Amino acid sequence: VVLTTDNTGKYSVGPLHADKKYLVEAGKEGYVLSKETPSSMSFQAFKLGEISVQMLDEQGLPLSSVLLSLSGDRQYRSNNVTGVDGNMVFSGLSPGQYFLRPMMKEYKFEPASQMINVQEGTTEKIAIKGARVAFSCFGKVTSLNGEPEPGIFIEALGQGVCSTYQEESKTETDGSYRIRGLQPKCIYDIHLKSGEVNTHIERTAPMSRSVSVDASDLQDINIIAFRRMNQMDISGNVKTDLKFLSTLKVRLVSEAQPDTPIHTIALSKSTFFYLPSLVIDNKNYLLSLESSLSRSEYDFKLSSVEFPANRSHKHFTFEFNPSPRTVDQDLNQGSFLFLPFIAVVIALAYNYKTVLPYVANLYQQVQSTTLKSPITATSSSSSSSSTSAAAVSSVSDIPIPPEFLGSESSPVKRKLKPRKAQ
Repeated sequence: VVLTTDNTGKYSVGPLHADKKYLVEAGKEGYVLSKETPSSMSFQAFKLGEISVQMLDEQGLPLSSVLLSLSGDRQYRSNNVTGVDGNMVFSGLSPGQYFLRPMMKEYKFEPASQMINVQEGTTEKIAIKGARVAFSCFGKVTSLNGEPEPGIFIEALGQGVCSTYQEESKTETDGSYRIRGLQPKCIYDIHLKSGEVNTHIERTAPMSRSVSVDASDLQDINIIAFRRMNQMDISGNVKTDLKFLSTLKVRLVSEAQPDTPIHTIALSKSTFFYLPSLVIDNKNYLLSLESSLSRSEYDFKLSSVEFPANRSHKHFTFEFNPSPRTVDQDLNQGSFLFLPFIAVVIALAYNYKTVLPYVANLYQQVQSTTLKSPITATSSSSSSSSTSAAAVSSVSDIPIPPEFLGSESSPVKRKLKPRKAQ
């Protein structure tokens, strides 16, 4: 059971169960309460000391959000922030000396710190004034459609003679931020902080904002953030004569599996191409141009490019300028081997009157050699003269092609005439 004493300090509770035991305790902030006797239900109150601090600005108005640090004997430590009324009370302090120090960015306090002597049952009232010595930058970080971007780190870097100054802040759930501690008469570059933070943001618009600090706060320094996408779009175009466009296609493969195409697109009506999206995995890919033109008819080079999948979009430009091959280029090894044969044929045709007698004589000798052997085998029992006559008679019966029977061939004809048998 919990209850509060009345204005006279009295309290009452009940009825209570008689068969149970009860423990009665009393307490109040800023006081030490103890029983008059061990069995008594009455308490004696001893008020502790307290410190009441009032923070004011240069115009004498309450200054909120000031951090007050109080330390004292027996390892006492307390850190509290003033409310909207600029007031803060440290209560329940044992008698002794305490050290008070106010802290707030952009303000200089007078006094900067002080010792306070606290006595039992007393309240020490302290008033401290703060003077503005630095200023703040206010703004919001949103997406392109206006949605707030919470948890974004914003950085202000001093420029020129103020290059040693650096301040930062983090956006709230509504995307708003406040960068404190900007020094007057300095120029700052406001942008998203790089490094291990803001890794889900790819870029911002603008990339940075340059601001000059005078003797007042900066307002509406807004930034649009673009989140990093998990897919990569690939586009490109080919610079070529339109008559070759239908022979071209674009082929995409991964470096790990170059024989397995991921995407292949044929170009038919437009020099521009757009491939299906890739997952951003930081792996290497190869994009190449292919053509169905005959290498024997055209000279051309096929371009290719290797790239990592590490951003949301990439565009590539290829050039394809084939040139027709000349007649000399078309001659292959077979053509060079055929040239001597053509030369021999032309030479024979030009000197056919001289060559024909030798060809006819060679033909007759071949025929004679071929037919002579079987005739000799079948008539081995006959005399040598009969055998010779029969062989000559057989040879004479072999027809001679008409083209070999010219006037120049008459000696050959008389040589082959068979003799009469004796």
